[in-house]
Amino acid sequence: MADPPLLTLAGIRYHLGDQTILDGVDLSVAPGERLSLVGRNGAGKSTLLRILAGQPINDGGTRFAQPGATVATLPQEPDFTGFATVADYVAADGAPDYRVAALLDEVKLDGARAPSGLSGGEARRAALARVLVAEPDVMLLDEPTNHLDLPTIEWLEATLSGWKGAYVLVSHDRRVLSNLTRAVLWLDRGIVRRLDKGQLT
Repeated sequence: MADPPLLTLAGIRYHLGDQTILDGVDLSVAPGERLSLVGRNGAGKSTLLRILAGQPINDGGTRFAQPGATVATLPQEPDFTGFATVADYVAADGAPDYRVAALLDEVKLDGARAPSGLSGGEARRAALARVLVAEPDVMLLDEPTNHLDLPTIEWLEATLSGWKGAYVLVSHDRRVLSNLTRAVLWLDRGIVRRLDKGQLT
């Protein structure tokens, strides 16, 4: 018998002014699933990730998470407000020091630095470290390769290839989607359709 989904959305609706962004979205994320979320710019992909993460911004429908399931989100723009150092930011959810140190070493960042001085690529690496260090059951990754150089993208691909948990990945990089996902969630005109292939064809 298959494990029950970790996250389920049923009949999710979201409006922005008089514009319908999500019009009755149904989807689920099962343990260990590797899903890509694709759609045109402005289709509502980031909004859908926020609802999956538990932000109560939807106008209708329900979100259900299995009790005890942990979810971590990589936003497009990390918020470093209130964190004196990169290490403080990465450890924000209570990760042990040794895990924080190991992840910072992998992404080649000095944990003692002030987040305000990070470049775009460095900020992205810090945000990735914060998500990965928590070892969540589900990761919601919004454009994780933005601002990253090729060696870091290759590191990220290797890391996600060996990941035991589930993730939903938004990216404009078709190669990344092809390499890292096994099913596609296509968001089009407010509705999500699932295609059980690891790449767009």
